[in-house]
Amino acid sequence: MGLFFCSPVFSQVNTSTIAGVVTDPSGAGVSGAKVSALLAATRQERETVTNSLGEYVLPQLAPGEYRISISSPGFQTVVETITLNIAERVTANVTLKLGQVSDEVNVTATAPLLEQETASLGQVISRKAINDLPLNGRNYITLGSLSPGVIPQLPTGTGSASFIASTTQRSDRSLLVGGQRESSTSYLYDGVEMRNPRIGDSSITPSLDAVQEFKIQRNFFQAEFGNSPAIINVASRSGTNEFHGAVFEFLRNDAMDARNFFSSAPEPFKRNQYGGVGGGWVKKDKVFFFGNFEGFRQRLGVIQRGTFPTQSMLSGNFSGLATIYDPLTYNSTGNGTRQPFPNNIIPPDRINSVSKNFFPYIPVTNLPGANNVSGTPVQSLNDDQLNVRGDWLISTKHSLFGRYSWQNAPLSPASLTPLGGSLVASKGVSGVAQLTSSLTTSVVNVARVSYAYMKLFGQQVPVDKNIAQQIGITGVSTSPVNWGVPGVGWQGFSSIGSNGLTQGNIMNNYQITDDVTWIRGGHTIKAGYDIRQSRLLLDSDNGPRGSFTFNASYTAALDPVTGNPVAGTGNGVADFLLGYPTNMSGAVGTSATHFTFWTHNLFVQDDWKVTRELTLNYGLRWEYMGPPRPIDQELNHVYGFDFNTGKQLFPVLGQIRPSVVNPDYKDFAPRLGFAYNPAWASSWVMRGGIGIYYDQTQLNETQFITNGPPIFTQQNINLTGRGLPTYQFGVNTLPVVTIPPVNSNYVTPAGTNLFVEEIDGRKPRVYMLTLSVQKSLFNNWVVEAAYAGSHGRRLSKRYNAYSNVTPGVLYDVTPGVATRYPQLNQMLYSSLGGWSDFNALNLRLEKRFSTGWQLLVAHTWAHSIDTDSAGSYGSPNLNPANFQLDKGSSDFDIRHRFVASVVYELPFGRGKHYMSSANRGVDLLVGGWQLNTITSWQTGVQRSVSSTNLTGISYVTQRADATGINPYSSFNGIDPGSDFGGANSARYWFNPAAFAATAPLKFGTSGRDIIQAPSWWDTDISAFKNFPIRESMYLQFRAEAFNALNNVKFFPPDMSVVSPTFALLESADRPRVLQMALRFNF
Repeated sequence: MGLFFCSPVFSQVNTSTIAGVVTDPSGAGVSGAKVSALLAATRQERETVTNSLGEYVLPQLAPGEYRISISSPGFQTVVETITLNIAERVTANVTLKLGQVSDEVNVTATAPLLEQETASLGQVISRKAINDLPLNGRNYITLGSLSPGVIPQLPTGTGSASFIASTTQRSDRSLLVGGQRESSTSYLYDGVEMRNPRIGDSSITPSLDAVQEFKIQRNFFQAEFGNSPAIINVASRSGTNEFHGAVFEFLRNDAMDARNFFSSAPEPFKRNQYGGVGGGWVKKDKVFFFGNFEGFRQRLGVIQRGTFPTQSMLSGNFSGLATIYDPLTYNSTGNGTRQPFPNNIIPPDRINSVSKNFFPYIPVTNLPGANNVSGTPVQSLNDDQLNVRGDWLISTKHSLFGRYSWQNAPLSPASLTPLGGSLVASKGVSGVAQLTSSLTTSVVNVARVSYAYMKLFGQQVPVDKNIAQQIGITGVSTSPVNWGVPGVGWQGFSSIGSNGLTQGNIMNNYQITDDVTWIRGGHTIKAGYDIRQSRLLLDSDNGPRGSFTFNASYTAALDPVTGNPVAGTGNGVADFLLGYPTNMSGAVGTSATHFTFWTHNLFVQDDWKVTRELTLNYGLRWEYMGPPRPIDQELNHVYGFDFNTGKQLFPVLGQIRPSVVNPDYKDFAPRLGFAYNPAWASSWVMRGGIGIYYDQTQLNETQFITNGPPIFTQQNINLTGRGLPTYQFGVNTLPVVTIPPVNSNYVTPAGTNLFVEEIDGRKPRVYMLTLSVQKSLFNNWVVEAAYAGSHGRRLSKRYNAYSNVTPGVLYDVTPGVATRYPQLNQMLYSSLGGWSDFNALNLRLEKRFSTGWQLLVAHTWAHSIDTDSAGSYGSPNLNPANFQLDKGSSDFDIRHRFVASVVYELPFGRGKHYMSSANRGVDLLVGGWQLNTITSWQTGVQRSVSSTNLTGISYVTQRADATGINPYSSFNGIDPGSDFGGANSARYWFNPAAFAATAPLKFGTSGRDIIQAPSWWDTDISAFKNFPIRESMYLQFRAEAFNALNNVKFFPPDMSVVSPTFALLESADRPRVLQMALRFNF
């Protein structure tokens, strides 16, 4: 009888490979044996023959179930069924027995999970796991955290760690993989890059029903992949020779939710997720189709309160409040005096007409006293998507597939004020066509063309009119994308309108790739070329609608000694009614700029089976990502900076290259790995690898070199409130600014804010090292221990290059030291001065689905250190002259993470182990049940203790002083972090006396990220019941509970030493929520 031994080894493509050695009973290789692989779903067949050593390779196979047949004259034919996962290389070694070719032997041995021929670390999430595990929101990305070495995106409540979550207002758009920043993970959908180039999230998140399976590739993978140190590789589903489909709806609402630890009742919530999926054949064995649509409707009521001017105040009546003074009665004698308004009432004819035009955008009060406006505005998310795929088996040598995907997911804000808040507009489109050609039995070519569209914009709720102009505000942007309500703030009251950033990107990416695989002897050689043209719109209009602050200065009494406004007198709303702002800002022009750039990637790699026990993986990759260049008509939109003269440099004048940043042609990425599977210990594999990886250029920074004068000019006016008013609504606020031409006479206006990019265009670089040991325990089981290390260099880092910090002085700021560029207000510099170090021990236990259940257990023990963790640009540092003061644990440093997932079909009912002969009625009750769970535990994230920035330097993260007291010591009878139920505990997480506010002109002495936030424990459970209707048709009922045990998952405490709630736990993540679903499968 033939012996068939096979084990999967993961390669770096979304297709799979079968390789092995065919031997005779003596162990000698059988030359010229015919090997064929037949895909069961479509009847697509691929063939090859063994070489002189009996070796064979069948590359570029689609994931799925295959019937493998191996035959040779004088031997019995061996047939085996193998299931290939995405990016899997299965070792299938066969020993043939003497006999006739017509004697067919079906082998039922199960392939172990050992990875015998590659050093790559990764984890496949199977179709079974995708379909069955409980998943809140049904987003496949969330399942990536089942893998060791992967951290789910940190919600906004955990602090500044998640730039993506705060930008998109969603916590399911990215993963942190292998110690890298969240923006450093690449998302490939059938080989098409879907990572947003600006912030790093996935622009398309295909429905679970559209995903066949996906793989997390981390810490080491071969030269075929690059432009990122971590990859999520997704394969779409395709049609088969059978018609299958489903319709479904999932329902969540607050009636089934527990209340948050800090709330008296559940937040108003409703979610409906519905859709349909279907696939089959157009022409059997030749042409197939697959498609799905999914809709997502979510309404989240957000309880909000605010303090706004009363109707009486808006009429000018301030009776019973602090005395208001008439600024027009100013007498300049001495230090000046003002006379109060009679009866504390502003006459109607003195109320400014422009101020009146703001009244419709001020909410009407509905409660007495402070927080006099209360409501539950609704945040809405409408997420629709469509995925369509077709496959054509042209011949036994050629196959073609095409896919089109579309997703639109706008998120509307919840705001107490009319037209308040920011809309997040998110849209993605992806199209791909791929031709696979078996040129010979040893040469396979894959050619692919693709297109991707990515849009992500944050802006004020869109309107169809220029509201600022209608109100009477001048000196602000007139671009329709910036239309909205200008921002107004009053001292002691909540603000209205919005002058926030209109920021976003639209990218069109065109890509052509071709790679060829050549099998020669023990070598599997693969080489390829990838070319991309990207067209990118970046917009970063800062403060385009205007912002006005009224801080009670002009209706306050004046101090007879100093002439300054007297605290406790006047009213900010009164200043507003008269139209006299104290501070105002605005901008004219637009920073919207169209860029284009090219990307080229070349690679060659070889998997060399040196012996039957040892395989080497080695390769070299070259990457070039050209710096974005504005189109010719917009060359005047970007600028550089001459650090010697302190002047702006403009491409339109020939003073600097159009891209501003220099191109980088030196990014070579060698990879070397090995896999050793000794014959004397065939159930063990030792693997290791080392390589260099590059991340993409962070285009989040490119947008800001358009956000400056002259094309986008900002003005900031700050007044003291002394004497007569200088500016008034409708008269001279804001002053109209004329954008000057860019020519040799142009001079940067005084007080300007500039943003400057480092002109050295080198990409961030990561060195990775892995060493792992795998052990096959028995059929379908594997255990693995792996070391994974990475060292990031030249990471994005932004800091204030215009400051009075004396280089080399660690904590003192020298007052009065002349700044380098006194004509500027601020200059932020985007550098590549960041670095990171990551070391981890990853443990994994996996049981492949068999006998009705599967298991995946992962534990990661890790430590990540860096100088900056945030997003795609980095966060403000402590001291611009000394980055080493920011060395500390990463914001996303989670020392321990444990996660276990189980899918279990209960063994009761017809066809099962127990009660297999039950009658229909009994089977209806006990049969068709399935239980699934995901349980995770992780230590808390790391946070710094902050203080008020009194250094006189902008864009720094001031930290508190350390007092020398142990932060976790007891105080006043309180044991921090342990007794939240006691009267004294007040939910203190650490001892606030361990820190103190920092004195003026000093940098804080406490370290970065020295407080560990609370740990999280979470258990999600689902139960299914299948009701059979007829053959291959059934109705499925699902009940799912997320955070089923209702564990309190506290967000980090208040970390500001000057806050009245310092060191207190004040918020928590979601409590237990339930979800129900019906799904009809056919």
